[in-house]
Amino acid sequence: MIVAIILGVAFSKRGNNSDNKNNVDKNNNSELHTRIINDSMSPTIKDGQIVTYTGVEEESLKRGDIIIAYQPSSLITQKSSEDENSVIGVYEDDNKNSKLTCVKRIIGIPGDHIEIKDGLIYVNDTLLEEPYIDKNVKTTSAGGVYVNVTVPNKCVYVLGDNRDNSLDSRRYGCIPFDKIIGIVKVTD
Repeated sequence: MIVAIILGVAFSKRGNNSDNKNNVDKNNNSELHTRIINDSMSPTIKDGQIVTYTGVEEESLKRGDIIIAYQPSSLITQKSSEDENSVIGVYEDDNKNSKLTCVKRIIGIPGDHIEIKDGLIYVNDTLLEEPYIDKNVKTTSAGGVYVNVTVPNKCVYVLGDNRDNSLDSRRYGCIPFDKIIGIVKVTD
């Protein structure tokens, strides 16, 4: 748990059987619950908060959605065959390292060009309006190198709302659709 806090990943304990990822039906509309054990999505989702999520169809994913997904098992990425500026998070085949989940906000969808510069995020050369974060928050590279990328097909670019305390696409690249577990519904 200490590692999770240091790395800034919004880990979760899923309400269903987390020992087998195949128990998650991504197209299932039933609600599942998870407790967030980090503050990388603060102020939107607080440490310890229980959130609800449901399966999601790939076509319905959009910028601004909050998702729960399997976290890439490594900070090493692979280049997309579509575009040399596109990077995809790497997952171990044995799934031992893919048990960790993360909760993040979708910033970019397939085909979007994401650029982080001067503390701001640009999507397709347009400044991204982010009413969900404090107006004084500056988005930096966070030590990552994926701050000027094109989102590959069937992938999303994600960030935590607590930009200074979030391990996200800036560090591990884009998350493939098939690693998305569901869409999170935030309630007070």
